[in-house]
Amino acid sequence: MPRIRLRRRAATLPVGALLLFLVGTNVQAGWLFVLSSLLLGATVAGVVLPPLMVRRVRVIRRAPAEAFVGERVGVDLVVENPARRPRLSVAVRDPHVAPAAAFVPWLGAGDTVTASTIRLAARRGVVEGGPVVVASSAPFGVAEARSSVPAGGGRTVIFPRVVPVAALPLLEPGVRGGEDAVPSHARGEGYDFLGVREYRRGDSLRRVHWPSTARHGSLVVREFEQDRPARLVALVDTWADAGRTDGHAETALDLCCAAAASIALAALGAGHGVALAAGRRGEVAPPAEMERRDALAFLAELEAPGGVSLAVALEAVGGAIQGPAALLLAFASWRPNSARALLPAVGRLTARGVRVAAAVVDPASLRPEAAVLSARELRELVSELATEGVDVYPIRPEEDLAACLAGEPSVVAG
Repeated sequence: MPRIRLRRRAATLPVGALLLFLVGTNVQAGWLFVLSSLLLGATVAGVVLPPLMVRRVRVIRRAPAEAFVGERVGVDLVVENPARRPRLSVAVRDPHVAPAAAFVPWLGAGDTVTASTIRLAARRGVVEGGPVVVASSAPFGVAEARSSVPAGGGRTVIFPRVVPVAALPLLEPGVRGGEDAVPSHARGEGYDFLGVREYRRGDSLRRVHWPSTARHGSLVVREFEQDRPARLVALVDTWADAGRTDGHAETALDLCCAAAASIALAALGAGHGVALAAGRRGEVAPPAEMERRDALAFLAELEAPGGVSLAVALEAVGGAIQGPAALLLAFASWRPNSARALLPAVGRLTARGVRVAAAVVDPASLRPEAAVLSARELRELVSELATEGVDVYPIRPEEDLAACLAGEPSVVAG
């Protein structure tokens, strides 16, 4: 059943008709009575006819199945009139991907009109094919009748924004980020022999080089070059989100997903395997190997709150990382993501030879609903992670994401 919304004209026309009637009564002018009747009739017709203009109108939406944030998406609206009478001034309002409207001034009996619209995909996510609103205020603009009409069109998956990543220090052994970064051999559990050094607490006795130990009179161990990571594991924090909810700008979680997508696609392009993980509905599944489209769809579908803190998710994912691998953490500086909460798990990973990088989004400027780390605590977090050998990429919403990922990772506190 169409809903009717009266416009201001619905009040002005009857008032005008009443004034003309009063004046006509005083001056005994018949033509004023005619004008008064016309205005009154237009008011009645303007309320009765609009519902008839939207009744039985059908709309079919044709939208792409996939798109990227920042792309202009073409969506067609096929408007049909199966009735025997024409429809006038039909407006179709569709929120799919982004709000858009199409206006059909004349829709003859049995006619079909296709209206093409271009919409900007501003937010990552899955957009289901919901209904559209068909409206008309014909013929006199006294009232507007609105009707919700199923439009179908399936769903559109908006992939995260992907920016170019020129280099991947995370996946290259022996490259240490920072202002004084120089190529060097990374020490780990690989197979290429590098040399010997004095024994340190925690070294395996299986690495002891006995001839050198005999010469020096103290334990000396062998060192091996760290294997080039064959796989990238990306863990995205879904504990909370921040930003506008009107779909016109990226949120903190959107930026985390964009950073993860950009690095993951660059890793796939370089021949590395990629596995993704995140907290979803209170659980963290083991990292799953994914190809390009599956990885993008996984990141597009992430929502907050995921019900799991990053520290808990990191413990679960860290235990599942086997062999030469690199770990990317994409998270915002929520209060649970303090240095004290994250460092124990990160330290255990780096001690095992896992290369770790972190894309840290500062949501302070996004009007977050959840509590965030203070500026001092954020600097402490970056410093402590860097001390553990983590490549940290600070990301601020007001800065260019590509520039943030292209810069040298933080090594010491700023």
